[in-house]
Amino acid sequence: MIKVFLCVSDFDVIKNMMDYENDNSKIKIVGISTTVMEHLKGLEELDVDVFVLQYTLDKKKSNDLLEYVLLNKREWRVLPLFQELDSEVIHLLLQYGLQNFLVKPFSFPQLLAAIENEQLQQQTLAAATTVESMASEIMLSLGLPAHLDGFGYIQTSAVYVAKNMDVMHLHMKNVYQQTAKAHHSTAARVEKCIRTAIAFAYRNQPEKICINNCKPTNTQIISYISEKLKLFGNS
Repeated sequence: MIKVFLCVSDFDVIKNMMDYENDNSKIKIVGISTTVMEHLKGLEELDVDVFVLQYTLDKKKSNDLLEYVLLNKREWRVLPLFQELDSEVIHLLLQYGLQNFLVKPFSFPQLLAAIENEQLQQQTLAAATTVESMASEIMLSLGLPAHLDGFGYIQTSAVYVAKNMDVMHLHMKNVYQQTAKAHHSTAARVEKCIRTAIAFAYRNQPEKICINNCKPTNTQIISYISEKLKLFGNS
């Protein structure tokens, strides 16, 4: 079930959504506002998946509300509705990185499809975040230094291997290339920074990093973390 908050002044949209909610268990309306809210405290306690925001003539209030939701409710997905797609709107979309939106005229099925797409993207993002968070936890438990670039490179490499490769047939050249692409770096720098991060951990916390009773290689560390991630994914 997708929990939706409607901040719209279009009563046709509200009526269609309420009618759909009565006939279908996929949508649950958790709140409705026909004006751009200035007092936002009521939003803090709401459990919302998709926040539908119709831009009104009062663009400043709409911008303030959008900024509040994006900064304070990162788990919400925002679906803005616009009267027209002008240069100001395009600048707004680029500023906040909003990829999904609707411009009038749009049909109610198009609105439903956009809401469902937002929910799907949120689920995908949550899953990815969970895997990356788990990788970070494993790396910290090994004493790897979060302040060095190699930390992020190890995380990306381990997640990539966990999702795409068998550690028994691990091609590190390919792993370095994919990680470099993700970080806009080079494969040589990725390899060097990972080695530096492992060396740092070995100097400062050898009892944590020595998974095989000796200083591990890049391949061994990435294989170890990726295997842990696979176990986590299957649990």
